[in-house]
Order: sequence, then structure tokens, then C-alpha cells
Amino acid sequence: MNKQIITRQAVNQVLSDYWRQYRTHPWIAIAAFFTPAIGSIFVFFVPPLIVAKIINIFIEQNEISLSTAGVYIALLGGSWLFGEILWRVGLHYLIKLEARGINNLCKTAFQRLMKRDYDFYANNFVGSLSKKAMAFSRSFEIFSDTMLFNITTNIFPIIFAVVILWTYSPWIPLVLIFWIALTIIIALPIVRFADQYSGRQIVCQRKTRIRYLRQLRKRLCR
Repeated sequence: MNKQIITRQAVNQVLSDYWRQYRTHPWIAIAAFFTPAIGSIFVFFVPPLIVAKIINIFIEQNEISLSTAGVYIALLGGSWLFGEILWRVGLHYLIKLEARGINNLCKTAFQRLMKRDYDFYANNFVGSLSKKAMAFSRSFEIFSDTMLFNITTNIFPIIFAVVILWTYSPWIPLVLIFWIALTIIIALPIVRFADQYSGRQIVCQRKTRIRYLRQLRKRLCR
């Protein structure tokens, strides 16, 4: 139970440190996370709407002039290009945010290590501590990439799709939201079980290694 509390405290501390980096550079963080999300809308969602508009015009008039189609084709290409530009801008600021965040987190980690007493270093391997300190700062890059590519670039397009589908029929987005919520409800227990199972596997592997080392030491001491 004590280990679980310490683990939660450590996770909360890490998340707090990462969030502090976003608050330290708010405009860079906004540009890094939101411009690619808006870019995804212009790349993947706006062009199908333009194509649907062209098809509707063709069905209503049984023909479509080149000038009319050219306007929508230009809008399609412009939307696609604008979305790709937003993605490049967002990735530029993401790299800048991660570089500054890693630099600040490295300083924070080593400052905390310098404040530790002698007993702390006597009970911990120094090489392992420096490795963990570097992993703490480098994980900020992984965390930020996950926030961008798996969360923000999915949430905003989903919101846009819900708004567009609502104009056709409220039942379509309601069914979509229901299935998304049901998937999350089903996935959460599975993720927790997998996490607990992997933790048990790690503990069993450590115990097996300790037993093997003890047996090996006994044989060498004979």
C-alpha cells in the first residue's frame, strides 16, 4: 500500500512538472497543440464536405460548369494546403516547446538531486540516479508527442464532426458519442488489468533474478 501511494505521488509530481512547462510557455504550447488539430480538420474533414457540395450541385442540375467546379476545386486545394501549413507550424512549435521543456526539466532534476543528503546517495546507485534524471526530462518529449498525436488531433476533429453531423440529424452524433463512451468504459478495466498484470510480471522476474543470484553466490562461496 505504501508503494502504491509513493507511485501515485511520483506520477502526480511528474505531471505537475510537465504542466509547469506548458504554463511557462503558454503561447508556444497553444501553437504546438492546437494548430495541428485545426490542420487535421482542414486536411481530412473539409475536403470531403467540398466534394459532397460538388456532388449535390451535379445531382440538382444534372450538369456542372467548369467555372463552378473550379471554385470548389480551388477551395479543396486551398483547404488541404492550409491544413498542411498549420501542421508544419504546429510541429515547429512542438519541437521548440520540447527542447525548452527538456532543458528546464534537466535543471530541475539535478537541482533536486543536489538537495539530497548523504544517506540518499548511500542507498542509491549514482549512475542509476543520473539515468533516471535524464529519463525524467526526456519523457517530456514522449508525453508531449502523445498529447498531440493521440489526444488533441483526435478530440478537435471529433468535435467538428459532431457539429457537422448534428446539422443533418442529431441521432448520428448521439450514437457516435454513445459508442465512444462505451468503448472507453470497456477499455479502462482492460488497461488497468494489463497494468497490474505487467507489474506482477516485473515483480516475479525480479524475485526470480534474486533467487538465481543467491544460488549462484552460494555455489561460488563453496
